[in-house]
Amino acid sequence: MTGKVRWATAALAVSRRLRRTTPRELLTLARAAVTLILVEATIRILPVERATALWGVPLALEPTDSTRPPLPQWELPANSARGLRAAHRVSLLWPFADGPCLRRSVLGGHMIRDLDPVLRLGYSATKAGAHAWIEIDGRPLEDVSDFVAFQRRTNQGAA
Repeated sequence: MTGKVRWATAALAVSRRLRRTTPRELLTLARAAVTLILVEATIRILPVERATALWGVPLALEPTDSTRPPLPQWELPANSARGLRAAHRVSLLWPFADGPCLRRSVLGGHMIRDLDPVLRLGYSATKAGAHAWIEIDGRPLEDVSDFVAFQRRTNQGAA
């Protein structure tokens, strides 16, 4: 398939999805798209800890229980669930990063910042790779059982 045909096919699929989207969802998607542009700029300019705190999603580096079950989206308020869906949809189309999980997590956390989310960064114990996710009250919003969260180093040897 040529590039023009692929682009036209993708544009047609997006337009079909948008026709089935409510006006409220469209506004949330537009807000998420604009916010993602600003999140991208912030992540590229500032250290991660400062950038995420600026967006209302502080980086959590204290120990956590990675075996806790994920928090289902249906347990979240409707506005929060809509914001997370918008963050996920927009970040899937984001062309400026190979791994969209950091951007998606910062954007999603910003969209639900009234629930006091925190950002976690971790690595996979079984496969090479890092991941970013958000937690509310110590519960991740996705399955992260394969990941070990980064923790702040302590000075155990200091006397």
